[in-house]
Parts: sequence; structure tokens; C-alpha cells
Amino acid sequence: TSEHDRLVAVRLLPDRRADAAAVVPALTEALKDAEGDVRRSAAIGLGSFAEQAREAIPSLKALRKDHDARVRDAAGKALVRIDPSAPARPTGR
Repeated sequence: TSEHDRLVAVRLLPDRRADAAAVVPALTEALKDAEGDVRRSAAIGLGSFAEQAREAIPSLKALRKDHDARVRDAAGKALVRIDPSAPARPTGR
């Protein structure tokens, strides 16, 4: 699958809120993609599911150490939307 196809899929998945049980795991898996734009879009999408995306918290926390600053930022924002008590930035940096 091309980067473009993966990116389009990741950006469209959050529109399927009624299917959160299927979409959240798919977006969580996309956090591992080789392309930063796909990882960033997956993080943004997970944030749009708020509390329904709690299972993605460990993966998003790991993403806050991504080499791409945009991905780190998106992961931090998603974490705050999923769990408002979570710090937006990793501690100890």
C-alpha cells in the first residue's frame, strides 16, 4: 500500500465514530507506520475519539519520543484529549 493510500485511510477513519471499536485499533497500528505524516494523522485521529481511545495511551506515550517534532506534538495533544489529566509533554526532557 502506498504512503498516499495509508495517509488517506488514516485521515478518513475518524469519520467513523460509530465504529470506534474497529477504528481505534486501526489508528493505533498506524502509529507504527514508517511515514511521519501517517503517524501524525493517526495520532490526531485518535485524539478525536477522546476517551474511546484510552487503549491507545501507551502507544501515544511512546510516540512522544518520535524523531519528528510534528508527530511528538500530535501525540501529546491526543493524549490530553483522551485523558485531560495527562501531561502534554513527557516529563524529564
